[in-house]
Amino acid sequence: MTIMTPAPIDQQEDEEMLVPHTDLAENNHQSMEVVAQPETANNTVESQPVEDPPSSRFTWRIDNFSRMNTKKLYSEIFVVGGYKWRVLIFPKGNNVDYLSMYLDVADSTSLPYGWSRYAQFSLAIVNQIQNKYSVRKDTQHQFNARESDWGFTSFMPLGELYDPSRGYLVNDTLIVEAEVLVRKIVDYWTYDSKKETGYVGLKNQGATCYMNSLLQTLYHIPYFRKAVYHMPTTENDMPSGSIPLALQSLFYKLQYSDTSVATKELTKSFGWDTYDSFMQHDVQELNRVLCEKLEDKMKGTVVEGTIQKLFEGHHMNYIECINVDYKSTRKESFYDLQLDVKGCRDVYASFDKYVEVERLEGDNKYQAEQYGLQDAKKGVLFIDFPPVLQLQLKRFEYDFMRDTMVKINDRYEFPLQLDLDRENGKYLSPDADRTVRNLYTLHSVLVHSGGVHGGHYYAFIRPTLSEQWYKFDDERVTKEDIKRALEEQYGGEEELPQTNPGFNNTPFKFTKYSNAYMLVYIRETDKDKIICNVDEKDIAEHLRVARDEDLVEQIGKDIYFDLVDHDKVRSFRVQKQMSLNLFKEEVAKEFGVPVQFQRYWLWAKRQNHTYRPNRPLMPVEEAQSVGQLREVSNKVHNAELKLFLEVELGLDLRPIAPPEKTKDDILLFIKLYDPVKEELRYVGRRFVKSTGKPSEIIKMLNEMAGYDPDEEIGLYELPQTNPGFNNTPFKFTKYSNAYMLVYIRETDKDKIICNVDEKDIAEHLRERLKKEQEEKEHKKKEKAEAHLYTIIKVARDEDLVEQIGKDIYFDLVDHDKVRSFRVQKQMSLNLFKEEVAKEFGVPVQFQRYWLWAKRQNHTYRPNRPLMPVEEAQSVGQLREVSNKVHNAELKLFLEVELGLDLRPIAPPEKTKDDILLFIKLYDPVKEELRYVGRRFVKSTGKPSEIIKMLNEMAGYDPDEEIGLYEEIKFEPNVMCEPIDKKLTFRASQLEDGDIICFQKAPAMDSEEHVRYPDVPSYLEYVHNRQVVHFRSLDKPKEDDFCLEMSRLYTYDDVVERVAQQLGLDDPSKLRLTPHNCYSQQPKPQPIKYRGVDHLSEMLVHYNQTSDILYYEVLDIPLPELQGLKTLKVAFHHATKDEVVIHTIRLPKQSTVGDVLDDLKTKVEMSHPDAELRLLEVFYHKIYKVFPPTEKIESINDQYWTLRAEEIPDEEKNLGPHNRLIHVYHFTKDTAQNQMQIQNFGEPFFLVIHEGETLDEIKVRIQKKLQVPDDEFAKWKFAFFSLGRPEYLQDSDIVSSRFQRRDVYGAWEQYLGLEHIDNAPKRSYAANPNRHTFEKPVKIYN
Repeated sequence: MTIMTPAPIDQQEDEEMLVPHTDLAENNHQSMEVVAQPETANNTVESQPVEDPPSSRFTWRIDNFSRMNTKKLYSEIFVVGGYKWRVLIFPKGNNVDYLSMYLDVADSTSLPYGWSRYAQFSLAIVNQIQNKYSVRKDTQHQFNARESDWGFTSFMPLGELYDPSRGYLVNDTLIVEAEVLVRKIVDYWTYDSKKETGYVGLKNQGATCYMNSLLQTLYHIPYFRKAVYHMPTTENDMPSGSIPLALQSLFYKLQYSDTSVATKELTKSFGWDTYDSFMQHDVQELNRVLCEKLEDKMKGTVVEGTIQKLFEGHHMNYIECINVDYKSTRKESFYDLQLDVKGCRDVYASFDKYVEVERLEGDNKYQAEQYGLQDAKKGVLFIDFPPVLQLQLKRFEYDFMRDTMVKINDRYEFPLQLDLDRENGKYLSPDADRTVRNLYTLHSVLVHSGGVHGGHYYAFIRPTLSEQWYKFDDERVTKEDIKRALEEQYGGEEELPQTNPGFNNTPFKFTKYSNAYMLVYIRETDKDKIICNVDEKDIAEHLRVARDEDLVEQIGKDIYFDLVDHDKVRSFRVQKQMSLNLFKEEVAKEFGVPVQFQRYWLWAKRQNHTYRPNRPLMPVEEAQSVGQLREVSNKVHNAELKLFLEVELGLDLRPIAPPEKTKDDILLFIKLYDPVKEELRYVGRRFVKSTGKPSEIIKMLNEMAGYDPDEEIGLYELPQTNPGFNNTPFKFTKYSNAYMLVYIRETDKDKIICNVDEKDIAEHLRERLKKEQEEKEHKKKEKAEAHLYTIIKVARDEDLVEQIGKDIYFDLVDHDKVRSFRVQKQMSLNLFKEEVAKEFGVPVQFQRYWLWAKRQNHTYRPNRPLMPVEEAQSVGQLREVSNKVHNAELKLFLEVELGLDLRPIAPPEKTKDDILLFIKLYDPVKEELRYVGRRFVKSTGKPSEIIKMLNEMAGYDPDEEIGLYEEIKFEPNVMCEPIDKKLTFRASQLEDGDIICFQKAPAMDSEEHVRYPDVPSYLEYVHNRQVVHFRSLDKPKEDDFCLEMSRLYTYDDVVERVAQQLGLDDPSKLRLTPHNCYSQQPKPQPIKYRGVDHLSEMLVHYNQTSDILYYEVLDIPLPELQGLKTLKVAFHHATKDEVVIHTIRLPKQSTVGDVLDDLKTKVEMSHPDAELRLLEVFYHKIYKVFPPTEKIESINDQYWTLRAEEIPDEEKNLGPHNRLIHVYHFTKDTAQNQMQIQNFGEPFFLVIHEGETLDEIKVRIQKKLQVPDDEFAKWKFAFFSLGRPEYLQDSDIVSSRFQRRDVYGAWEQYLGLEHIDNAPKRSYAANPNRHTFEKPVKIYN
C-alpha cells in the first residue's frame, strides 16, 4: 500500500549519513565525500521554485521482509514537485550491521545533461506498537548526475530492526515513510558567505558540526576572542600541538579569511584522530572541557581569569529547618546551567523549577545537628549570575520504560530579553548583590536537528546584538530574521494547512525535530565591554625563522621535497610595531649570531606550488616594522612572516659577514642522494654565477659530499612537467649514480644463484617469524574490527591499594593501569560478568558494578551502582548511558565484599540512606598515604560512630584519637577540609564516591618534628612538589645534584636549600640561571636577586616547564654584584708576547677611563707614563676604540672581545700627512670556485706616512711582528675595501688607498696580510669515499 500526504520538513543534515558506496557502476551510488563541481552556465534546472515548496509523505509497506534474499530493494515511484522519487533500502545492510536507506532520483539515467534538484527529506521506520518510538532521520541534498541518491548507511541496527518485541517488524511487515520537500535550488558551490554576510563558516570534518556551532558562538563573543589572541603562544609552538595557538589561528582566519576555515589543526591540538572527527560529541561537554583547558592555559598570563570573569556564576544549596533555627548552606560555582525542558513551557518555568523548594518531612525528615530529625525545606538560590549566561536545555534524557535515551522535542519558548530579577528577585539568595541588574539579551541559539542517535548542529547568532540574525551552518552563513532564529526553534508540533487536497483532506501535524539546545545571553550592563572591538593590534605577529640547521634536521627525515616544514622551525612572537633591526637583536640572543652578520630572505610560493627563499631583504625593508614587512611578503592575510636566516661561517666556524650579492649571483640549495642507503640529505647552499656552468662546481659538490675532487657526477636536464608555469627548461645534477658494483663469475653462477627454501631456515627462526606475522595479522584484525568492540576498564580495591601513595595521591585510580577487557558491543553485561569471574575468581552473583562520573570539580569518582535494568543491557548501550561524550571505553568499579574467610560474598543491599566512602590513611612520620578500604555508612550517621572501625582498618588501638578530612578536589588547587565528627554525613554533604582521609591526632606534648603534620599540608606538598636537577654553570651538560622542592618555594627558599646542599654559609652568594628548553642550554640572562616570586616561575620557559636550574657560586653577594658591571678584558703586553685576561668589576655608572685606571693597578706596563686604550674586537677585526668617557653599563662582552693595550708613542702625535690604518691577517679560500676571505689572528693599528711605499711599510710590519724572513717572504699584501681585495706591489704608494681619516669607523678599509693556508681540507685521508662529517661504522656486539 502506498499513501502520500503533504509533509513539509525543515530538518538538517544527520551526520551519520553516508550514501551507498558499493556497486558504483551499476547504481551510480556515490560516497558522501565526493565534492560536486560548480555548475556551469549551461546547466539546466528542471522547474522553477514556487512560493510554497511542494511536499508530500510517501508510505511503503514491505511484507515478508525477513524472508527477502535480495541485497537491495527499490520502492515504487512517487512524484513530489514534479520530480520522480523512490526509496532504496538494503535489508541486510550496505556492508554494515545496520539497515541502510536512501532517497533516490528514479529517472536519473534519462534526465538531460547537467540536471540538478534540491530536496529536504526525512526517512523513517515506523514503530507499529508505539509510534513515538519510530526511528526518523532527516537531511538535505542537492541531487545531480554524480549524486543521484543520498541517505543513511547506518540507519538503525539490524538487531533492533529484526527483534519482534521492538515493534518495528510486526507480522513480518515493515513500514517505511519518506517525507520529501522540494525547495528552490541554492547554488552552494557559488554562494559566497563573506560577500553576502561579512562572515565565513567552518568546514565540517565529518561530524564536527556540533563543534563548529560552539566555536562560532565563542568567536562572536569579542571579549573572549580578544583574550584568546592575548594568550602567550611563543617559541616552537605548532598549532597541531598547542590549543591556544590553534584557536588563535582559527579565530584569525575567521576574522580575515574570505572563505570557510578548516578546523583540523584545532582538533589535532585536542589530540583527536580521524575517528574522533567522525564521532558526534556532546556540545555541553565540549564547551566545559574546552573552557577548562583554556582556563588552565591562561594561568600565569595577562588573561588569567578571563573564563571565570565571563562565564562563572555562583549559587547556594541550602537546607533550612522549619521549626528550629538551623540552616546548612554550601556555595558552588557554575559555568553553565542545565534547565529542564520536559514539563516546562519556557525559560522562566525552568528557572522556577530550578529554585523550587523541596520539603523534607515524614520519612524524609532532615537530621539537624543538635535538633535531631526535623521538617525542613531544601533548595537552590543564586548568589550571582555571570556576564555571559550559558543555558543548556535538557533535550535528551534516559527513558527507563524503554531503556534507552530519547530526545525531548516539546515546545519550549525563550525570550529575546531575560529578566532574572523578576518578581522581586525570586531567584536570588539573601547574599546576592541587589544593585546588579540581571537583565540579559539573547546573543546566540544553538540548534540540534535530528534524533537521539545523531543529527546536525548549527547556530543562530547576533554578533553585535543588532536586529540582524545570522545562521552559521558549517561552511555556509546566511542572514535570517528573528522568527527563524527564535520561534521556529521552540520545537513542538506544527500543523500545516492543506497544500495538496488531492492526496489527503485532513491537516497534517508533524513533530519539529529542529529545536534550541543551548542559549547564550549577555547581561545588558556588560554588553559594551563584552561586545568590544577586536582588531589587528590584539593579534600577535609570528615570525618563523628557518636556518641551515633546520634544513639539515628535516630533509630526508620529516620532508623530502622543498626545503623545510615551517611549523617545525623556531617561532618568535613579537609586536607588529617592532622594527626588524630590533628583532635582529632577539635573534642574536637566541642563536648567538651578531646583528651585523644576519641576512634575511623572504620566502615565496611559486606558481608550481613550491615554497623557496626568493630574495634577500633590502635595507629599506629592514628599517620597517615586522607588521609592514609581513604585508609586503604576503598579500594573503596570514599571521606569520616566514624568513630564511642566511649565516656565513668562517674557517673557525664562527659567523662572518655575508658576501655581497649581485644580480649575477644565484643562491642554490643542495641535496645529496645516496642510492645504496636510499638516503637524501641536505649538504648546504652556495652562491654561483648565473653566467657560470655546472661543470665548474663539480669539485665544490664533491667536497660537500666528501667524495674525491675528480669523482664523476652526471648532469641532466629535467624536462618541463608543467609548461604553463615556466617556459625555461631547468638543468640539474643527477645525484643518483653507481656507488658499488657486484659481479659474479660465470663458472660459479649456478652454485651462487642457488635455491633457498624453508629447510635452510632454522626452526626457531621460522617459529619466531610465524609468531610475528600472526601478531601483526591479529593487530590488523583488531584495528579493522575496532568499531564493533568496546574497551571495559575494571578498577578494583586491589588497584587502589597498588596505586594510591605510589603512582597517584589524589582521587582513586589511574584507569590506564587497571585491567581492561576488549569485548563485543553486543555482549550483555551478564555475559561479561562471566569473563570477569574467570579473570578474578569472583563468582558472578557476588559482583556489583559502579559507574564512574566526572564531577564539576574535575574529580572522577564511583557515582552509583548499576541498576538491574542496566545490567541486562549490552555493554555498547551501557557505555552510551555512562558517557555522553563518545568514548571507546566504559569504566567500572567492581565492588567485591569479602567474608571472614576472605572469600567473596553477596554485596549488601544499598538503600538511599547508604553512602559508599573510600578511605585513605596518612602517616605524618613516614610521610605516607595509603588506601585502607571502603565502607558503607548511613547518611544520618555521624563520623564519630565509625572511629573504632577506622582504627581497626589502620591497626590502631580502638580508642586512638584520629582526625578526619574530606579530600574534595585537587585542581587547580588542593581542597581538603576537616570533617566535623559531630555532624551527620548528610550535613557534611558527603555522598557516594567521596574520600575520607584520616590520621592519628598529633600529640600536643610530642617533640617529634614532622614536615607535614596533617593531611591537607601533605596533599598540598604532593600537589606542588618538584624534583629539580641542578647543574654547575661551568658544566651545563652534567647533573650535579637533585633536590625535591615545592613549586611554591620562594626565591629565598630555593637558594637556601641549594646553599645547604653545597655547604655554603651565605645563600646570597648563589646565582641561578634558568634553562632554555629549546636550545637545551642555560639562558643568557641569570635570575636576578629575588627577581621571581616562586620556583615555578624559575622553571617556566615560554609555554614549557623545565626541571633544570644552573647555579654558580660568587665571591660576593648577588645583590652587591647586581650593582656592579663585570667585564673581561684581555691585556696585550707592549713588549712581551703574552695576553692575560683580567676580570674588572666596577659600579655600573663607571666609565671606560675607570676600567683602564683599575687595570693599571693589575698589569705590568712598559714604562710608568704609558697610556692604555680599550678596543672592541670581533672575529679578528677592530670595530671600536672606546672613548674614556663612555659608560660601561652599555658595553657587551658576551660576543665581543674587549682588548686593552698601550698606545704606541708614534700614534699619540700624528702629523697632518700621516694615517692610522687597520691591519688584519687573512687567508683566501678558493676551493669552492669563489673567493672567501677568512680573517684570523690579532688585528692591530699601524701609522703610515704620505708617499710611503709598500716595501717601506713591510719593513716596519716585520719588525713589529718579529716574523722570520723565510716566513715573511710568503706573505702577500692587499688593500681591502668593503671585503674586496686589491693586491699591492712593493712600489705602490699605500697612503693613496686610505682616504678616510675616521679610523674608528673605518674598519671596512684595511691593509690585509695574506697567509698561505696549508691546513688539510679533508677530515679523512684513509677512506676517500667517506663523507667529510660521517662517523666511522662500528659494530659493538
